[in-house]
Amino acid sequence: MTEAGRDDGPAFLVELARQRDDLLVRVEDALRSDERVVAAWLAGSFGRGTEDAWSDLDLHVVVRDDALAGWLGARERWCG
Repeated sequence: MTEAGRDDGPAFLVELARQRDDLLVRVEDALRSDERVVAAWLAGSFGRGTEDAWSDLDLHVVVRDDALAGWLGARERWCG
């Protein structure tokens, strides 16, 4: 996240941005270690490098065809 986005705004927003950044690190680690994942990328403001404290995560994930059912079955782990 940009330095301006990290320090500007109300304390609750700074904390939410910190939690979002922590989540992104955990998701990246999980995706890198998952052999079903073929590719993953961020879209939106993070993909453009224009994120700020208000930005959400727009994540695209490509999984192997033969792994799709298992991936979808475990989606609560990613979304919950």
